[in-house]
Amino acid sequence: MSRNAQTALGIGLAIVLLGAIGLLAHAVMTGNSAAGLMGSGRLVTVQASGLSFEMWYTHDTATIKAASHKIVVAPDYLEVDGRRIGVIDPKITEIEVRAFTHSITFLGDGQRVGRWALARRITH
Repeated sequence: MSRNAQTALGIGLAIVLLGAIGLLAHAVMTGNSAAGLMGSGRLVTVQASGLSFEMWYTHDTATIKAASHKIVVAPDYLEVDGRRIGVIDPKITEIEVRAFTHSITFLGDGQRVGRWALARRITH
């Protein structure tokens, strides 16, 4: 193969690789979102970072796998990775979950009802 053909091939592969990296970065930065109605009529909306995102319902409970965490929105409580984070007033009609790798915020009818944050170690 000639030197010009090798150079052109190398440049072409570099462009394809940079394009793939750009698409991956875009997917990670923009994240995912979904919404669904629970059995009680409560609306659950989710905004999450990362590439992987799942959300499913069992009667009146929403289970979300996002930002490397398992999040549960039950009829009367919120849970992250098996730990109770907050209590939900039965009068709340909408729960919004904002899930990022280091923090998860829960809003009930626009007001914060729970928050989880990854503890960070600070060393000097």
